[in-house]
Amino acid sequence: MEVVAGIVVFNPMIRKFLILQSDYGYDLPKGHVEPGEDIKGGAIRECWEETKLRPALIPDWYVMLQKGEKEYHFYLGIVNTIGAQISNEHNRAFWAEASFASKLKNPLDIALRTASLYTQIYGLGGGLG
Repeated sequence: MEVVAGIVVFNPMIRKFLILQSDYGYDLPKGHVEPGEDIKGGAIRECWEETKLRPALIPDWYVMLQKGEKEYHFYLGIVNTIGAQISNEHNRAFWAEASFASKLKNPLDIALRTASLYTQIYGLGGGLG
């Protein structure tokens, strides 16, 4: 089973989520977990490599989703900046409302929707809008 780890990055000041775009479509900061690396560490490393952001992870939010031979692990991370420096893997980064989840492929859409519900329930302001 291939293990992928990432972070759903949320900025509560603007109430939006970070979306990455490449020639292959829209994405969230994520990537493969390296041998000997734990899943959370892989998510943090991938987010840093792809955005130069180190979000504060919400301790009680985590989701694991499976699609085919891939297992996706996502954490919810909070930032207070709108600046992201993208790697050469992506063409641009932008902030979007949770309703943008409909443009993401499964299971990324589920990760974003689930993170949005959490931000709504706990008053962080990330509703599906």
